[in-house]
Amino acid sequence: MQPREALKHSSIAVAQRKQDVQRLYQIPDQKFATQFLLTYNVRYIIVGTQERRFGDDQALLALDSHPALDIVFEDTLNKIYFVDTEKLWELTQ
Repeated sequence: MQPREALKHSSIAVAQRKQDVQRLYQIPDQKFATQFLLTYNVRYIIVGTQERRFGDDQALLALDSHPALDIVFEDTLNKIYFVDTEKLWELTQ
């Protein structure tokens, strides 16, 4: 791959990932969330000021009920979830 082609491919990949992250925080879809977490090998999800500002309340609440996510930190403004990869794979079967 030529450097210019690699840069174009990289830009497309970054744009797709940005879109996927936005969808995670804006649309309450457990199946999408599972695939997203596996695709990008996510280990932790952070919900803080920015995510609350741009995310959808229902989508953010849906993270609480996802069977592969465990809250490992929570205060009045922030929440951090640990992603259990084994549970994610179980959900895909």
